[in-house]
Amino acid sequence: MRVAATLTAADAVLQAMLAGRFLAGNFDSLALHGTNAIVLGVLTVVLLGMTVARSRVERGPWWPVAAAGALLAAEGLEVWIAQRNLLELHVPLGVGVIAALIMITTWAWRDPHAGRAPLRHSPEAQPAAEPR
Repeated sequence: MRVAATLTAADAVLQAMLAGRFLAGNFDSLALHGTNAIVLGVLTVVLLGMTVARSRVERGPWWPVAAAGALLAAEGLEVWIAQRNLLELHVPLGVGVIAALIMITTWAWRDPHAGRAPLRHSPEAQPAAEPR
């Protein structure tokens, strides 16, 4: 989970750097930006799968699944917007994608049990003993 979140966030930052190089006049960066969009999409699918597994198997919180799903949809929208040359929408949405990925990565590196329901047979799920 942590590796998937970190790699996805780092790739999103790389995506912004490639866009910056293109806007600075390096037109070769546009092809790399387009190719990296595919890599970012694949990494986000992996991240979504990891969040689903964490939520279902380890009884983790549900919101990372929703956030990763929303990120995947936002990245698809980014591609659609880019193909129509709507930079006034493409750039702010890209900033939002990076911000959301940083939030998910921060969550992934925090306590892995935060927000997790105790397992049925764990000591945390047992009722407290009555004092004698």
